[in-house]
Amino acid sequence: MVLDMTPKVVAKIMQVDSDTVVNWCKRGVQYRQKNRRVKTLRLNGYKIGGRWVIPRPALVAFLTQTGFLSPSDVTQLLRRA
Repeated sequence: MVLDMTPKVVAKIMQVDSDTVVNWCKRGVQYRQKNRRVKTLRLNGYKIGGRWVIPRPALVAFLTQTGFLSPSDVTQLLRRA
């Protein structure tokens, strides 16, 4: 099982552009919590030799915390990757 993924792989899984994934790493995404407060959450990626790398656990945490997907959906989605 691969633990680190490139923005291109994450983009393919999420069906978004790879630039979007890089922006999530750099700037984060704003989302509304249940108590209606707006929070910004970054995808915890890092650079190696000028290239972005996203750890699988960071992607799972990002998707569940922002409410994009439920934990069970994330697990099924990453099995296909």
